Amino acid sequence: MHIISKQMTLVYVSLCLSSEFFVDKHQEELIQRVTNITPVIEALVSRKVINKKSYDEIMSIPDTEGRMRALYSGPLKVGGGQGKRIFYNILETHEPYLLDYLKKTNGEYN
Repeated sequence: MHIISKQMTLVYVSLCLSSEFFVDKHQEELIQRVTNITPVIEALVSRKVINKKSYDEIMSIPDTEGRMRALYSGPLKVGGGQGKRIFYNILETHEPYLLDYLKKTNGEYN
């Protein structure tokens, strides 16, 4: 039983690190290619990664790429690994095809 628990912990840690790594590795591609930004930002607010002030500041930026840059340089930087994991999970919901494309084109899965 103890071995299974350790294996599950290692799998969990591996998944957490891989989502953080993915968000960092693909930063420029995500900044340039995420199109469905408003629900992503709203989900980050509901998950408490972004506060109301940051939300207002980010949403005042007129273009999607600028909003993504502000997101990376502010809340995701401050939120660290946990914020990036939440962001990744939200992207899985709102930008699944983009994530699949980035994974496939970078050989992260077949």
